[in-house]
Amino acid sequence: MTQPMTRLICLVVTGAMAAAAPVAGTSEGGLYELAAGGRWDRVLEVAARRAEQLPLSPGEAVLAAHAARQLGEADAEARFLALLVNGEGELGRLARVQLGRLTLADDGDRAVELVVPAFPRTMPWPVREAATGVAVAAVEGGLSVAGTSSLESAAGQLSRSLRRRLELALASADPENGRQRMERLMASSTRDLPALAAAELLAEAKSLTPLEKWRVASTWYRHALYKRAAPLFEDLAASPSAGVPNDEVHFLRGRCAFRRGQWGLAEEWYRSAAKLANRADRRADFEIHLARVFELRGDLESAVAAAIRAVRLKTTDPRRLFLARLRLRQDEPELAAKGISLVRSRASRSRGEMMLAAHDLRRGDGEGARAHLTRVRGREWSGASTVLAASLAVGGGRVED
Repeated sequence: MTQPMTRLICLVVTGAMAAAAPVAGTSEGGLYELAAGGRWDRVLEVAARRAEQLPLSPGEAVLAAHAARQLGEADAEARFLALLVNGEGELGRLARVQLGRLTLADDGDRAVELVVPAFPRTMPWPVREAATGVAVAAVEGGLSVAGTSSLESAAGQLSRSLRRRLELALASADPENGRQRMERLMASSTRDLPALAAAELLAEAKSLTPLEKWRVASTWYRHALYKRAAPLFEDLAASPSAGVPNDEVHFLRGRCAFRRGQWGLAEEWYRSAAKLANRADRRADFEIHLARVFELRGDLESAVAAAIRAVRLKTTDPRRLFLARLRLRQDEPELAAKGISLVRSRASRSRGEMMLAAHDLRRGDGEGARAHLTRVRGREWSGASTVLAASLAVGGGRVED
């Protein structure tokens, strides 16, 4: 049983008990007492007998439906849920989704008809999630053209995460336009599980177009499947295509190498990405990544050179701070301080002063650290700077353990 359906059932029972408990001592209260004791066979027996005489109240019907479910009596559960589907309120909404689940095997179109009213965002999340699960199962089981059309029309009412699950199912079930649907699904986002599932399905198709290769490779990369993504990026790099950003192809191939600790290969691809980029900010980004490769490889001089190129190409506060950090690693605090003095935002300047203070502390220069800490401003760093300053005061210029 799926988690959404389990939570939904919990809501059903909770709602039923809440409906029945206030009238304990009445016929409905008697069913509540039987349910509270877990006597589901008696609940079903009593409810069935009463239904032959008078219409059951909503609380009685939902308790009886749950009892039937506990006993594996699907037909009985469907009969009692059918008494609730036209009702208003939470019990009616829950009953529609539950009945939709029971209807799946026999009539997918009917299941869709039952659960679509639970799609709007005004409905509780467990209800919408369970309704989406029923709709996905209905698509997988096969729908008529009319049923598919109604579901596609209603999909926009779902929240984005639920809608993407349904869109994946619709794409998988569409033999004519499924590939285009999956490509669009990945085009809007590569980061979630529906995108990854779409990539896996599309990768099995024959003769992928360059755009399809790009979507699949990008999605695999976002999900850390670097070894699988790398060959597709290489194919795209060897045969550039309109609609596929060539500099990004080279960059992500470099990222795949970087993530696997292949520094030389990462450098090669980052350099080619920088040559292909037609915007200064893009080239600056690639230079920062190149600097990171050099840093991790232990070549600080080359790292500083790349960071300088990045700052000159397109100056930003984060790039200045990155260069300043490398300067400090080379024990060049004067050059680092000069760069930090040029940053624009107060938050970035405070971060830079914290970097300089930390460097002075590592060198045992308490006075220098204290001077930098007095220039820290803003909430983001105020707590840390206050603690360090207090430690310096207590330790006479040293940070106490």
